[in-house]
Amino acid sequence: MILRVVIALAFCAPHTHTARILIIVPTPAYSHQLIFRPIIEELTKNHQVTFITTNPAYPKGDTPRNLTEIDAGPISYSLWNQEVSITKFGKDNFIYDGVNVIFEVMPKIFAEQLRLADVEKLIRNAQFDLLILEAWFRPILIWSYLYKVPVLQISSMGTSPGNPDTMGLPDHWTYHPSLFHQKIYDLTTSERISEMLRYLHVQSVFDANEAKEDEILKGIFNDAPPLRSLRRNVDAMLLNLNPLWDNNRPLPQNVHYIGNINRNPAKELPRDLQAYLDSSDTGVIYMSFGTNVPPSKLPRQLTQMFASVFRELPYKVLWKWDLDVVEGMPENVKTGRWFPQADVFRHPNVKLVITQAGLQTSEEAIECGLPLIGIPFLADQWLNVDNYVHHGMGVYLNAETVTAEEFKAAIVEVIENDKYRSSVLRFRGLVSDVRLSPAQRVAWWTERLLRPGGATHMRAPAADMRLLDYLNHELLLLVICCCVCVSSLIAWTAVLILKSLLKGFGIKI
Repeated sequence: MILRVVIALAFCAPHTHTARILIIVPTPAYSHQLIFRPIIEELTKNHQVTFITTNPAYPKGDTPRNLTEIDAGPISYSLWNQEVSITKFGKDNFIYDGVNVIFEVMPKIFAEQLRLADVEKLIRNAQFDLLILEAWFRPILIWSYLYKVPVLQISSMGTSPGNPDTMGLPDHWTYHPSLFHQKIYDLTTSERISEMLRYLHVQSVFDANEAKEDEILKGIFNDAPPLRSLRRNVDAMLLNLNPLWDNNRPLPQNVHYIGNINRNPAKELPRDLQAYLDSSDTGVIYMSFGTNVPPSKLPRQLTQMFASVFRELPYKVLWKWDLDVVEGMPENVKTGRWFPQADVFRHPNVKLVITQAGLQTSEEAIECGLPLIGIPFLADQWLNVDNYVHHGMGVYLNAETVTAEEFKAAIVEVIENDKYRSSVLRFRGLVSDVRLSPAQRVAWWTERLLRPGGATHMRAPAADMRLLDYLNHELLLLVICCCVCVSSLIAWTAVLILKSLLKGFGIKI
């Protein structure tokens, strides 16, 4: 049922049977690519799919029937690694420095992808009936100019700058922000100011880059129209979130949530890993910072601090690393380049997940009832951790400032205090319901409202707010006071200057 919108758009094409679908995900990040795989698997049952990706799922020449993959990975990752420094990740000012870099490098990567021989051949010769485009990246809309067909955008995360304007979504920097924010719950006045400044900065960078993106595209397609006009070509959008994770943002009928789309059936663990997990009497901690934050690139004092704390704990630790051999690891720590994460989480001995708060890891941990410690490094990860804390499922640690004492205390607190696991199980219960047919949906809502607690957790926050609160009256009053003070100071200064001038001319006042 999750793919209903995708299938419906596919059948909106002129063909009554097999449709030709082009899917494009330009971001060189495995997590962005991964959520499109179940969609492709479903669509290739009845349609011909071409997928431009930086992470092909199959070896060249070994793709399934009805699927063609175009590998844009080598050039994309090469440019990304040249221009994006991990040293900017994890810092509170990432929203300022990191966002600038990402918005600047991605149009360059996209331009090189368009110049690939296979892509140029596709543009010259191929015809399609439907476009499925990654949602966060604005220049990708040029494909809607090349092919005059229905367009579905899918976000691998939440809403990005530009998405609210494209789809008419509510856009509010504290209640319904884009993914480039750090906190939306229980804000102090100073935090409201910080989030407002982040919002204004991200929006200004996004707006300022539009002219550069137009110029890059005109360098490839001489008659390319302005990107601002192309957003009208988007027919629908899917967001890889659950409504609760997005603060129950009100959505129009052509925007839908598809949270936890990448749920996979359980598989057996490799024997050595199964034995390792089985052998723990006290429990196992799983730690991973995803594919975009390799531990070998983190400050050495940070990884050494993690290792020293693990050495003091009675638990075994699985730690995902990007090296085959990691020196100085305690005996209770097992490192590896890759673990079957979701299946590890299902093992009853796993007690805690320490993560950079990537969306997929968060969803998998919640699905398996595991509490979390979030140490965010980039993009939407701060907001994900804010959800951990708000819903009582885990705690937040700052990668820049965390100490060994804080790290150890957080681990002990989250493992030994049952409230975190209970909160995870409660949250899992709230988000596990699935959409049904209209008649079944009526029955579902009836049953839902008969349950203890009703459906109050689904209410949009603004529905219960005073207008003054929604408009951030504290900030408005602060701005008004500042304006009055500045105006008064200017007026007072002007009076003094005028008096001085008149006195100089011998005029008494």
